[in-house]
Amino acid sequence: MREIKYRAWDIELQEMRDDFLGKSGDEPGDWILFFKKEENIEGIQNPYPRQRFVLLEYTGLKDRDGVEIYEGDIISEDPSVWNGHFYYFIVNMRDGCWEAKSTIPFDKNARGCLLFNIKNPKVEGNIYENPEVIKEE
Repeated sequence: MREIKYRAWDIELQEMRDDFLGKSGDEPGDWILFFKKEENIEGIQNPYPRQRFVLLEYTGLKDRDGVEIYEGDIISEDPSVWNGHFYYFIVNMRDGCWEAKSTIPFDKNARGCLLFNIKNPKVEGNIYENPEVIKEE
């Protein structure tokens, strides 16, 4: 069984938060809580509006360097797997499964596939902090 945890992209401050504690819902007026890692549950800060954040779920998988893979991460795989081509994939949830979707539109060689089919992934960043990784040159 995988560990259920999240991190959150703060839309307002443009930074990733990994000290997510909980949320009340997804509707206007709902809230989200954070805590400082060095503090215990009494260290909870004031709640923030839920709509200020994009919640990103942990997939339960790690890359070849032991880095946890989250929704929204940009991963790569050894080019030898893809006939010498280098591909970036974006991790997302689709139909209840973790998908690694190619950043190259309409490329029949690297369409979206199940994340666990990527045998040797490497986290290159994420779509919020490192969008330049997937921009076309």
